[in-house]
Amino acid sequence: MSAVAENFLIFEHQLAENELYKDIMIGAHPPLIDGCYAVPDVPGAGMTLNDDVVQAHPWRVLAPDMIRDSRLG
Repeated sequence: MSAVAENFLIFEHQLAENELYKDIMIGAHPPLIDGCYAVPDVPGAGMTLNDDVVQAHPWRVLAPDMIRDSRLG
């Protein structure tokens, strides 16, 4: 929908800075060219979740010291 919204401004996208992302997401990752993504001819962004990998890495609560950067105050 964001591709056809005339007043759409920002689309957030995971940049795969974690190797696990590449295992979780199946399909062609749309290339970013000059700050724009081509609109795929498949549903969504052309990717699907790998349920087996997701189930192998269940969500868990992180300790506060794991998510806070002491340099930020």
